[in-house]
Amino acid sequence: MKISFPGGERQDFLAEHGPVRVGSAADNDIVLPAGKQVRAYHLELQMEPRRGVSLSVSDRAAVVHVNGRPVREKAILRLGDTISVGSVRLVMRPDVDRNEKPPKPAPDGDGQHRYAPPRVVLRGVSGNHFGKVVPLRGKTVIGRGSDCDIILNESEMSRRHALIENTGDGLFLRDLGSANGTFVNGTPVRDTVLKPGDQLAFDQTRFLIEAPGYLIAMPGDETPPAHTGVITQVQRPLMLPQASVPAAAPPEDENSAVDWIIMGAAVVTLVALAVLVWMEFGRTG
Repeated sequence: MKISFPGGERQDFLAEHGPVRVGSAADNDIVLPAGKQVRAYHLELQMEPRRGVSLSVSDRAAVVHVNGRPVREKAILRLGDTISVGSVRLVMRPDVDRNEKPPKPAPDGDGQHRYAPPRVVLRGVSGNHFGKVVPLRGKTVIGRGSDCDIILNESEMSRRHALIENTGDGLFLRDLGSANGTFVNGTPVRDTVLKPGDQLAFDQTRFLIEAPGYLIAMPGDETPPAHTGVITQVQRPLMLPQASVPAAAPPEDENSAVDWIIMGAAVVTLVALAVLVWMEFGRTG
């Protein structure tokens, strides 16, 4: 993961696995100027391959914000997040910027837009849309104009800023001639291919792309994408061994014969006992 500094305080920092300490003291991994409200040991970033990136505030007096929201102790980070360390901004970016381009836009009358698109939503993570969930239909226009599907009254937004296309072939972002472009995972882009888990930033408003049931691996992917919580595999059902079949019950005729034999034996026994009793009492009499 790459940490960039939009204010030019230092060059990009390539973070590997393990802790990354940030502060004004010389023994930090990322040293920032103390004159910008940076404490000696301001915060620590923990890079873990499976759990992702977490932030821990090292000094209670340190001023830390993530996407404009204050952090007192800890926070979970994702690509595209902006961290304010005092008055210095850090942006979490991928090691390599995305260079995938969407195909040429299809005509408005094309039949491929008549089908029901895959279920994709934008979840607001900062700005006026924080906590809101906006479904993405076939085409979604984002901008400052009243005719847009998602209206963002931000100073750096154009009237018709960008278009998101949700098709069976993929999820595409197209710039509509905006002045400032769009940031995807902290990288400025114009036209690009989007994927579940990407973070889109329009000025101060940020959205996270969530796609329940959507195909994560887009055409052309060579490596599996980061985990986004979407189920991509289904475990085979567990086949239990069949229980042994119990022996068949004897026919009803056989049961009846057995019952008669038992009753006959009981009668013979009773008769024999009666004879013995008679012989015994008969002699004494």
